[in-house]
Amino acid sequence: MRDGTLIQGADVISDYSPDFMEDLESDASDITKPPLTICSPKFPYAGCMTAPCKFTHPGDAECSCPIFWGTFQLVADHAQCTLEDGLVYSASYDPARDGQ
Repeated sequence: MRDGTLIQGADVISDYSPDFMEDLESDASDITKPPLTICSPKFPYAGCMTAPCKFTHPGDAECSCPIFWGTFQLVADHAQCTLEDGLVYSASYDPARDGQ
C-alpha cells in the first residue's frame, strides 16, 4: 500500500477499524443485537469495504465505492431504504441476521 502498487492512485483503502471498538461495546453493553431494517428485494447500495480512497483534507478521505443492486441491512428500526439526490447507503448483508 505504501508504495502505491496495491490500488494505483489510492492514498488509503476503506476498511474496518477496531480503534473505537471498546467505546462502542461499553455504549451498547446491554444491547445484544440492534434492530435491523432489511431492504429487499433489490435496492442500490455501496460496498465500500476495500474501496480506494483519496485524501480530501487532513484526516478526511473520499472513497470510490462500487454500487450493487440487491438486499442489504441497515442498523435501525424501520429505516428508509432509499436516499434522495442520487445518494446510496454504504451497507452490507448478513444472512444470519435475516428475519430478526
